[in-house]
Amino acid sequence: MLKEINYKIVLTIILTASFIGIGNNIISPFGVSFIREKKVLEEATDDELFASSQEKDYQVKSVSTEKAFELFEKNQALFVDARDQWEFAEGHIKGAYNLPSYIFEEEFPKFSSTPKDKLIIIYCDDLECGMSKQLAVELVRKGYRKVFVYTDGWQFWLQNNFPVEKGELKDE
Repeated sequence: MLKEINYKIVLTIILTASFIGIGNNIISPFGVSFIREKKVLEEATDDELFASSQEKDYQVKSVSTEKAFELFEKNQALFVDARDQWEFAEGHIKGAYNLPSYIFEEEFPKFSSTPKDKLIIIYCDDLECGMSKQLAVELVRKGYRKVFVYTDGWQFWLQNNFPVEKGELKDE
C-alpha cells in the first residue's frame, strides 16, 4: 500500500538543501561562480610572437586577423584547428593541422613531434567558440611556449576569402 506523499515536507527538504549548498558555495574559498565570466585574451605584440619564451607562467594571448593572415602568408606559424574532425573535413585554413580539443589526450601523441619552439596559432569557429582557448592551455601544459589564439576564427577567415581547403576524414 502506497503512503500519501507530503509535498510540503519534500519541498522543505529540497529548499533547505539548496540553501545550505548555495550558502556553502558563497562562503567557501573554492566556491564556483554563478555567472560565467567571458575571458578576453590580450592581443600579442610582434615581440611576443617571435620571442623565445621559456616563462614558467606563460600566458596565452590572441592574434588579430591581420596578424594571423600575415603569419600565414609568410609561412611563419603552424595553424591548428581545435574543431572536430568533421568540421575540419568540411573546410579549414589551408595547411592547418586538426587537433580537436575534446579528444586532446588521445590525439596529442600524433602532434607531440611538433617542436616546442614552433609558433602555433590555434583557432576554432568564431569569437564565441572556447575550444581554441582550451586547446591552447593544454598545449602550454605540455611545454609549448609560443601558442597564440586566433579568436576571430574559421568563420571570419572564410568571410574574408582567405585560403582554405577541404579535407577528407581518415579511416583509422
